[in-house]
Amino acid sequence: MENLNFLPKWYIKKKINLYNKKLKLFIIIVFLINIFLCCVLIKNINNLNYLNKQIKKQFEINDNLKNKKENNNKKTTAINNFENFYNGMYKNLNCKRIFIKDDSIELEIYLKNKEDYIGVIQYIELNKKYKILNLTALTKEEEYFKFNILLGVNEHV
Repeated sequence: MENLNFLPKWYIKKKINLYNKKLKLFIIIVFLINIFLCCVLIKNINNLNYLNKQIKKQFEINDNLKNKKENNNKKTTAINNFENFYNGMYKNLNCKRIFIKDDSIELEIYLKNKEDYIGVIQYIELNKKYKILNLTALTKEEEYFKFNILLGVNEHV
């Protein structure tokens, strides 16, 4: 009494075969869709890696440009400091040697007499654009008195 609905065996086999065929077709379709989605995923991962590399290159380029810009700003700072010094104080001092590096100016100043030494120092201090970082003692050279001074540029002025 297996089969209570009295269907013939050939009909039942036909139905089971049809069901199996539909199931196999469904499994094949799902498998193909899965393969397609894996291919799309791999393609997107490759695109993502490529875009990541491009972004890193762009950031490196931007960092290099920033570094170049900072170096140019330092060069510009030295040039601007020289122009400001030349237009302001150079005309009143007897400088034989000037060395400018970023925000510092080193001068070798020659004076005719010792009394001008204090006057030059007071003149520089009253200027307020520069602060004295280092000052050497006055030395005699032939008919002139010589001293070296290191000035720092005040940023707030």
